Amino acid sequence: MKPCFVLIFFIAATSLILQTSCTSLNTEAECLKSGKEHYEKQQYDKAIRDYTRAIELKPDSAKTYKNRGTAYYKLKQYDKAIQDYSKSIELKSDEYNYLLRGIAYGTLEQYDKAIQDYSKSIELKPDENYYLLRGAAYDKLKQYDKAVLDYAKAIELKPDENYYLLRGNAYFHMKQYDKTVQDCSMSIELKPGERKYLLRGIAYFEQKQYDKAITDFSKNIELNRYCKNAYQCRGAAYCRLRQYDKAIFDRSKAIELKPDDIASYTCILEICIITAKPEQFNKWLKQFETAIPESKLSKDDLLIKFYMTCLNKCILNEPRTEIENRLEVLLKEKIELDWSFDMTDEWLDNPKNGLTPEQIKYIRELSDKVKASQKNLH
Repeated sequence: MKPCFVLIFFIAATSLILQTSCTSLNTEAECLKSGKEHYEKQQYDKAIRDYTRAIELKPDSAKTYKNRGTAYYKLKQYDKAIQDYSKSIELKSDEYNYLLRGIAYGTLEQYDKAIQDYSKSIELKPDENYYLLRGAAYDKLKQYDKAVLDYAKAIELKPDENYYLLRGNAYFHMKQYDKTVQDCSMSIELKPGERKYLLRGIAYFEQKQYDKAITDFSKNIELNRYCKNAYQCRGAAYCRLRQYDKAIFDRSKAIELKPDDIASYTCILEICIITAKPEQFNKWLKQFETAIPESKLSKDDLLIKFYMTCLNKCILNEPRTEIENRLEVLLKEKIELDWSFDMTDEWLDNPKNGLTPEQIKYIRELSDKVKASQKNLH
């Protein structure tokens, strides 16, 4: 399972500190004052005009370039913002100028350049926010070990509930689930929050501690009863504990909150198969097809849908040639299939599954074909 989320912090450069004891021309001071007023009114074009005039009058003011760069940033003109921040750095090597340029690079997803600037900010003045931003950039590059080190440094400088959560998330991506649990627990101790329970619950799930996972997902739902991910995750945990009625309830709730929730539909269809409820399967399949037409499904979603439809028709002893042919076509294509066969395999191995030897043979052979396509892709 993947945490239906990844968590990133940005520092907004919204306060401008302007010189009040300007010894140059009065017109420059007036331009700076007007620029600040326009910026505070969110009239960024006019602020840029004022700062440009001030630069014409005094071209060596690092602060004015920084201010104009921030106005460009607000207008999402990130390249121009970077140019002004670079000029400001050229005139004054200041940690805040590097920080602002790093944020602009990060917004453009140029994370390597952002990291260089955050590193320079840290070199000039260590600050937990700079470590936090650099950690977030490492996160984006999937360099989670480096992200963990930066989040740890931020925690050392300021133990903050969000910093623990960020490090816990990085640990999760490194599959160090015990450390994820520890960091989420510390974050919850400092300040309880729904996302913290969700992430810790997913970590417990990955450790196969399903009861603890359910407790955390339930806490998440208690804090936010509209959280689709919590219902999905708790439903998955109930499946692992074979509490299928509860699993269907949670997956149904997820669909209620998000009618095009393909994962929840396919989960319910699988439960209907392994609990010998073929008629319920057809009911849910019809609802699935009404809510989400085939044109909206990816190839891997179609493959799983066709696969399970074949299984259900086998159980009902219904004709399935047409759906088998469609499945065969998909099996010949390269498909990014992310599907676990654990529940189906366990069902087939159960001597009380109620299937005939011929049905078991057919389902195993079909499952092996789908699994083979999964392996061949990797």
